[in-house]
Amino acid sequence: MFPFGFILTNIAMLPNRNYKSEEILAYELGYRFYPEKNFFLDIAGFYNNYHDLLDLETEDPFIDRNPFPRLVIPIRQKNEMFGHTYGTEISLKWKVTRRWKLSAGYTWLKLQLHSHLSTDRYKDRERSDPENQFHLRSYLNLPWNIEFDSALYYVDHIGRWDIPSYVRLDARLGWKPTKNMNVSIVLQNLLDDHHPEYDTEQGYVSTEVERSIYLKMTWQF
Repeated sequence: MFPFGFILTNIAMLPNRNYKSEEILAYELGYRFYPEKNFFLDIAGFYNNYHDLLDLETEDPFIDRNPFPRLVIPIRQKNEMFGHTYGTEISLKWKVTRRWKLSAGYTWLKLQLHSHLSTDRYKDRERSDPENQFHLRSYLNLPWNIEFDSALYYVDHIGRWDIPSYVRLDARLGWKPTKNMNVSIVLQNLLDDHHPEYDTEQGYVSTEVERSIYLKMTWQF
């Protein structure tokens, strides 16, 4: 008997001699062209087929009394999961003027997973990545060797961890007083004081990206 009905519990990662490397068969079809001299566009579609994906399977718990009684929950690496992803990627670059360049990109992603064990928990993993992502970057070279760069990001919600969609804006003001020296002020996450961007399934508390500003100086030699 254990006092108050409590028992020490250990989670044990067990080896698997039959574990195999994950496999992927990837297909991609795209088209890139220059409708104008200063404009570049790339459109691609992809389909990836995955086999023998890594998965952690919980086996039947047991009592281990050496060196003291405790409940052991064994977890073993297996290759029980398979699935596929498909989607579209679009990217463009535009040299607006001699001093100003723009680039943008969009990604649409769908993930479908299956298991030989036929458990529903794999459906939750299908929502581990955002379905839509977009970014727009601007690079502006000003007089007196001054650079002003900015980037705008949109990331769709991540349903698995209930992370809402967000828009993020970063900016950088740089100056090159010499050929080898660069001084810059970087501002991140200007539109929000803090927001979550990702999480893990390892049980850790997720951190949030906060608004920040820092000074950076580099010297090349």
